Amino acid sequence: MQKLTMAKFRDAVVNGQTIDVDGNSVNKGVLLSSAGGVLPPAAFSEFLDDMVTTSPILNVWNLVPVNRPQMELHSLAIAARSMVVATPGTEVTTGTLTPTERTLDPTRAILVLDVSYDWLDDNADGRDADAVIRQKLSSQAAWDLVDLAGNGDGSTGTFLSINSGFPVLAAADSAVHDYDATNTTFLGSTGIFANMAALMPEKYLPGAAFFLARSEFETVLSEMGTRATGLGDEVMKNGGPIYWHGHPIYGVYAWPTDKVIMSNPKNLFVGLFQNIRVSVEDKPAASCLRYTVDMRVDYNHGVGDAVVYGTTD
Repeated sequence: MQKLTMAKFRDAVVNGQTIDVDGNSVNKGVLLSSAGGVLPPAAFSEFLDDMVTTSPILNVWNLVPVNRPQMELHSLAIAARSMVVATPGTEVTTGTLTPTERTLDPTRAILVLDVSYDWLDDNADGRDADAVIRQKLSSQAAWDLVDLAGNGDGSTGTFLSINSGFPVLAAADSAVHDYDATNTTFLGSTGIFANMAALMPEKYLPGAAFFLARSEFETVLSEMGTRATGLGDEVMKNGGPIYWHGHPIYGVYAWPTDKVIMSNPKNLFVGLFQNIRVSVEDKPAASCLRYTVDMRVDYNHGVGDAVVYGTTD
């Protein structure tokens, strides 16, 4: 298989030459038109795989492809102890299913990257040009999506206004259980984890995890490392993965230091509209190629009652 190497990429796009790739004649017009538009299903999956490789936390959360402008997240709740004694001839009081409807409304956002002619010329070796640049784009998209998940507020600044992230969504939901920390320690019977777990309804405890800033994650590691136990030695040596009473603890890139969320990871949805566009445009006057990734994304939790939101400032 003949790859589209840096040298061939430069010849086709920058120098306008017709080249041969896999037995096909490819020129500037063909390359630019084929590089633009909606990614086909296989390329969409590959783009997601590249993002998850960069930031595995996206795969810990519920990363879902959205195939329509608005996606509904439905859940049903039944009151505890709804079962009653059955008496022949007597109609019992019926229980009630309470539906909760949340939505993913993906917001359009773009990522633009200029690739200079110098970079293409200086790196014209045997590497696959298309794969190198695509991986750079998918990696940056991954970091930005995780950043938005923790810091997006839907109102402030060009970047942060794209979406509201999980902490802002939790703070605005009356069904979420709120915890305002009165201490700075995470472990022990009076620590942050114990207090947050006490607020979680028992039926949602299995599978629940903690999400906090990387710096706070390091604080948890330090607290565990001070314990004169085999676990303490293991943590000090390897740094994790770590658990509290069976609950995974995740240090998340760019997550705000004063926010902690406890929830089943699959209750935290990252909706990515399935039409991702990747295009490239030749900019001779700027001596560069301009790559643009156009995508739509949104965040939401599915069940508010299954989320505990902690503020630790």
